[in-house]
Amino acid sequence: MIRITDRNGASTDLDLRTAVTVDDVLSAINSQSQVKVQARVSGDGIVLSDLTGLSSGSLTVQDIGGGSMASDLGIAGT
Repeated sequence: MIRITDRNGASTDLDLRTAVTVDDVLSAINSQSQVKVQARVSGDGIVLSDLTGLSSGSLTVQDIGGGSMASDLGIAGT
């Protein structure tokens, strides 16, 4: 599982264990409504963009529940 927190401080936990393809991951992130983010492919990686309109604060992605999905996908961090 991963936790995404947008610049407004809103967060959501996503279970990506059933995601098989990159499109599955993008769909799971882009279809949730708790945080204002958009995921897309750029080059050979996934990029998340904060859509809150705020310039302060951080968009963060972290692994939760002992998993490593965010790290494995290269999206963990701020």
